[in-house]
Amino acid sequence: MQRDSVLDLLLLNDAALCTGRFSSVSISFQDSLGSDHAALYISWFPPLPPRPYERAILPGFVLDDSLCDTWVKAFSSLPPSTIDSVTSLQLAALKFDSDIYDTCDPLFKRRHTPDFRGVRWWNAHCEAALSLVRSTPRGCRTDAAKELRKAVQEAKRAWSNDELHLTSPDKLWRATAWRHGHRANRIPPILDIDGSLALHSSDIRRVFSARFFPMVPTPIPPSHEDDPIPVPPRPFEDITTEDVSKALADTSNKSAPGPSWIRYKLLKWAHAASPSRLPHLFNSSIALSYHPWKAATVIPIPKPNKPDYRLAKAYRPVSLMECCGKLLEKIVARRILLDTNRYQLLPPTQFGSRDYHCATDTCLSLVHSAQSCTKAGYVAAAILFDIQGFFNNLHVDQLVHLVCILGFDPLLCGWVRSFLTDRWVSLSFNGNTLDPLTLDHGTPQGLPLSPILSAIYTFPLLRLAEAWAFSSLAFYVDDGNILATRSTYGAATTRCASRFHTVVTWLNQNGLTIDADKTEYITFGPRRSPELIGSPYHGVRLKVPSGGVLSVRRSHTVWYLGVFITEKFDWRPHVKIMAACARSTVCALHVLGNSVQGLDFANWRRAFHAIILLVLTYGLPLWSHNLPKSLIQVLQVAQNDAV
Repeated sequence: MQRDSVLDLLLLNDAALCTGRFSSVSISFQDSLGSDHAALYISWFPPLPPRPYERAILPGFVLDDSLCDTWVKAFSSLPPSTIDSVTSLQLAALKFDSDIYDTCDPLFKRRHTPDFRGVRWWNAHCEAALSLVRSTPRGCRTDAAKELRKAVQEAKRAWSNDELHLTSPDKLWRATAWRHGHRANRIPPILDIDGSLALHSSDIRRVFSARFFPMVPTPIPPSHEDDPIPVPPRPFEDITTEDVSKALADTSNKSAPGPSWIRYKLLKWAHAASPSRLPHLFNSSIALSYHPWKAATVIPIPKPNKPDYRLAKAYRPVSLMECCGKLLEKIVARRILLDTNRYQLLPPTQFGSRDYHCATDTCLSLVHSAQSCTKAGYVAAAILFDIQGFFNNLHVDQLVHLVCILGFDPLLCGWVRSFLTDRWVSLSFNGNTLDPLTLDHGTPQGLPLSPILSAIYTFPLLRLAEAWAFSSLAFYVDDGNILATRSTYGAATTRCASRFHTVVTWLNQNGLTIDADKTEYITFGPRRSPELIGSPYHGVRLKVPSGGVLSVRRSHTVWYLGVFITEKFDWRPHVKIMAACARSTVCALHVLGNSVQGLDFANWRRAFHAIILLVLTYGLPLWSHNLPKSLIQVLQVAQNDAV
């Protein structure tokens, strides 16, 4: 028995019907473009004629690489500024930007807002076919519409083949990002503190500002009794032309620029035109202990795989600062990392912001210690935690004091203070850039210098933990883990909870707190009788500095830095999940083509090794030993789906 069904709909809400400016719906099979569905028509009579679309002028220029030599010759004739004070440094930084703009203005076109009607594959053939459809009477458009569809299909196929077949590596990695689909760029209404929805931009800004930029940080002293012994200061060597060249070589021309929209490509051209200008500007900045690039645009970026994007904590504030300032930060960060590795300034238990360290190493250290305990017949208990708002709550005085303790030049310490204070940030979302705020604390996220400064902030806590017995503490930037071992489950849990209280107390004394929702508790035990080692606790009650108690249930499986760790060291859940992720990535990459058209085999092989294989084998050092044949088969099946 068949029932009538409605396949084609035209929806109007009550507000539209009440205006009385919409006509009745008409049906036409002649205008269905050859489809078995009728075309639906409705007319709208606006009270005012629609405005023509005008493309607005934006900051920056559309660069033409063929005019690079002309640009370099013109820029090289501009004289640099003399710098002898902070004021002259500020003027020199502004003149550097204005010289770049003055050189670009007669050569390149200004940036405009994109035409929303434009698509990359549209060509002259499509335009001619569309003109034919428009000029044909309505009753005779069938053949013209077929020609338009044919022209569109051929244009899409030709564009994709030109873009993907025998493509360059840059185009390949840009195309592989298509697998993520269209990313939502608009911020939905955000839940306020009182549970109501913030709908207007000003209200959303207030909620984000309270989350990202605490205006009144907790006052703390810059130094503490348990601070490490100061290291003798070392001089900061001048920045050379080679330092600037190396830093520019590691930058991407597609990197997001700051408010002036001067990208790294223009800085590369400027450095080629006048090699001494940037080093002179940077050395003057360090010598005067002043960072002149303080304006930033902060964009809330959604964190992946969050259940509710109405919460402000589901977003990460990413600061877009001037590329010239970021270039100086790259050089300073490289110098700090060099000294950190050469003089072993940071403990080895800080795995983040370090050369030759990664998240997998953090997990490997935790799992290796737990496995060693269980093989020796001991019980291990672990508490995993996350520091809430780590980057946004760093205290400037405390951080500068720690940088001085590590023996860095006093001029560099003063520059770090200038880098962190008197910053102007403007929140930008949903096409609106709001009025700037002044910040004197925290470190901006997304900048080259922020990770190493955040690692320095917690290094005294790791030094204190080095004296712990039968327990350890490790960090990957703001993700920490505490591991304690004893002969019974009860003793191990008690020791781990005690160490957790020590850590939370230190964090509270330094203006930081933990995220209670991300705290997890897991135990690892040997195969021994419960009469000897006891039974695992169902949970643990952790003391916090406020006097309250945080109850955390025991987890059988924890997800730590992308690795699924079970209490029995069973790697089947992790391997199966990674195999499913790899197959999902393969399906998403099918948009790039198949065996007939699209990517050629060489580029498919690059994509497999650079994307799919990394997903499939994530955390390999943890689970690759004595892997059962059943899991090897799971990996082989996932790999076969890719090739």
